Amino acid sequence: STLIITPFKKIIAVTQWATALSMTLVSPQIFAVVLDNQTLTITSLDAPTDYQLVNQSLLIVDSAQTFGLRLNRSGLNILSGTVTATGRGIELADSQATIANASITSSSNFGLLLVHGSGVGSTATVTNSQITGATTGAQATAGSVLNLVDSNVTGTGPNAHGLRLLGGGPAQLREHDVGGRLHVQA
Repeated sequence: STLIITPFKKIIAVTQWATALSMTLVSPQIFAVVLDNQTLTITSLDAPTDYQLVNQSLLIVDSAQTFGLRLNRSGLNILSGTVTATGRGIELADSQATIANASITSSSNFGLLLVHGSGVGSTATVTNSQITGATTGAQATAGSVLNLVDSNVTGTGPNAHGLRLLGGGPAQLREHDVGGRLHVQA
């Protein structure tokens, strides 16, 4: 009996250790906090993570750091903060965002993406912020509106665009700096 229990305990200990190790090796960006018709305020006391918002949710970022943000028919209010993503930084689908005093960076994709899904399109007002994306700093598609005020938008890849407006998406630019190519396609 003792010979059976001892190896079993060792197997359990090894299994627990392997499970803990595999959890640390998995990218934290695989998991996201999902808000469904909810409001959440995050601050510098909250650990960085990805957020996915649906059904009229609202995320308020107050001096916090996050990973990627995905919104569908929801709202985002960044008072100040940092978004650092390996995928898309902030993606708005039929959503609204007010972004101020922020640094938004994607190391492999769009910094900020506004798309028109099946609803009314997306709107973002970005003030006193920096948006950087490897492929495109910021992109707005038809039916979406992007307002840039005192902000820098940069594409960092070899063929990257600073700002892309596709399908006639309007953009209002005031006191801005676009690094990389400016691409407007009707």
